[in-house]
Amino acid sequence: MTASCTSCRTSPSGWPTCRYRGDLSPQSQLDERALEIFTLMAEGLTNAEIAEKLDVSTKTISNISQAVKEKLGVHRPAYITRLAVKHGLIEP
Repeated sequence: MTASCTSCRTSPSGWPTCRYRGDLSPQSQLDERALEIFTLMAEGLTNAEIAEKLDVSTKTISNISQAVKEKLGVHRPAYITRLAVKHGLIEP
């Protein structure tokens, strides 16, 4: 079941702007590489910066980050950071 995160707002059309699955942690949903990329996203790095840091292509990071966002149901950078802080992946 999908639950809205506490920071969600309703869009003008009445739909929530975030579909965070609050009962599941990123650690339980993502493999090691995807979790590493999620953590770097939460720290505010761009896809290009992540790609350089991990020595892979920007396209690879773009594909993985999109899959991470879909899997976790979060798309806004602030929600990604909030989720990472909530689950102890980064410091506030």
